[in-house]
Amino acid sequence: MAIGGGNGLACRHAAIPWACDGRSGRDIDRAGARQGGILSWTRPMHVRTRKLIGTFILLAWVVFYALLVMAIMYNAARRFGPVGEPVFYALAGIGWIPVAMLVVWWMAKPGPDDDTA
Repeated sequence: MAIGGGNGLACRHAAIPWACDGRSGRDIDRAGARQGGILSWTRPMHVRTRKLIGTFILLAWVVFYALLVMAIMYNAARRFGPVGEPVFYALAGIGWIPVAMLVVWWMAKPGPDDDTA
């Protein structure tokens, strides 16, 4: 059996799973595959699911970031001195916000059933 289809035709991108439609062996792109081909199982994520995943991502990010900042400060507290320590904590205190903003932006995207666009 040829790679990429059952009729003996091999497609150009046989190593890429979504490159062949599996029936005719002809090349297709990702957009065509998502319209009902091999990747038809990929659907837009619902808002509830996205918010659940985003909540866990935010929780893990904040815990990781807090531990990272504490480790940096524990090792570098003597170098910053009494004036640099509050400056470091002020900058580190807002350092987690850009990543959180990206996650919240992703969570707030409309889902497949939303008509508000």
